[in-house]
Amino acid sequence: YYQCNIFDKQSKDGEHATEEKSRLRAKHALDKYMFYFERFMDHDRGMKLTVREEQDIEGKVQTLHDKHGFEIIELQFLYDALRQVRVCRRVLKWTYVYGYYLEESSDKHLFEHLQKNLEEKVDALHEMLERDFDQIFFSDDSNLATGSADAHAKFMDFRSHATNFTNVTQKFMVQIIHDLGCEGGLSTARSASAR
Repeated sequence: YYQCNIFDKQSKDGEHATEEKSRLRAKHALDKYMFYFERFMDHDRGMKLTVREEQDIEGKVQTLHDKHGFEIIELQFLYDALRQVRVCRRVLKWTYVYGYYLEESSDKHLFEHLQKNLEEKVDALHEMLERDFDQIFFSDDSNLATGSADAHAKFMDFRSHATNFTNVTQKFMVQIIHDLGCEGGLSTARSASAR
């Protein structure tokens, strides 16, 4: 078998190892970029989805008003919750840009933890507005009689839960924005707010 002398010499000189390390660094940089970019775009799409969903909510509000006699003002919480989801998605979208440039440290781990918690809350609120609300009032399984006391009780319970969850999500979003804006970093902001 033929053995290439150039390869052997380059291997002995470590040129292939250097090229391989360079290639792996470039692949890692690309993988990191794609990770953050995909999440940035996911939240951008989620934000745009809330704009379309707001039109759907208008129809649902009218149906609830007509079918169960709920006042339009009583249904304002649906718009408020959806707008909160939109604002949080915008914040989350840009936290991925922030996270991309954040160096590996304890601050980065804390940041990723806060980011994950906000994402979970936003996803849960969004799902509550999409799935849970429809399941209670618009599914085929819904046995709520038009204008019944049961319908009103379920509505009041859902409204209370959704309003509380919207407020919690908003407070969490405001806190992460505040913490990211602190001069000394996240660890400093967290220890200062704990006092």
